[in-house]
Amino acid sequence: MKRIDYYNTNDEISWIASKVFTDEHYGRAITREEYQQRLKLEEEYKDEIELAKLMIKNNPQVSELSYKDQINLSANLIMELREKKENNNRKK
Repeated sequence: MKRIDYYNTNDEISWIASKVFTDEHYGRAITREEYQQRLKLEEEYKDEIELAKLMIKNNPQVSELSYKDQINLSANLIMELREKKENNNRKK
């Protein structure tokens, strides 16, 4: 799977990816409507976020990465997990 630089290209996925490491708000200031939309996205991706947390938590080298690299690692992992989940659901 091709790795994507979500940190520089997609604020919403970067925000979702930041949930792997912290509950603090990631990124620029957003409106109340944008925040509500991101909460919906977080709910939609909750399984992938939790699985990524477990996978990354067990890799001590992740803490040595820059924040940008951590976000990109978790974002790409979340999107890969999402793709696998959708493929499995289609096979059923």
